[in-house]
Amino acid sequence: MVFFVYILFIKYLFVDLGKTNTMNYKMISLYDRLKPHYKDVLKIKNISEPELVNMIVEALEQECYVADLKYSSVLNLQFLFGNINPFVYFKDL
Repeated sequence: MVFFVYILFIKYLFVDLGKTNTMNYKMISLYDRLKPHYKDVLKIKNISEPELVNMIVEALEQECYVADLKYSSVLNLQFLFGNINPFVYFKDL
């Protein structure tokens, strides 16, 4: 009997807590976190390398973490900006 009451208590607790309002928020994309001078470089390079800039912008808009970037995207960033470390391109949260 005690076990049954305990199970009902657990079920009630999780069902009622599941109905609480939770915060829904959108993760900030890497493009939004890109430092302003790198965004300016992208605008300038868009004239001479439009396909490369398009691929980079799409990759940055899809990802929220630098560690989730594909290696090809990191190489493209390195080609455009000249820095090996991709973490320096973005603002800290």
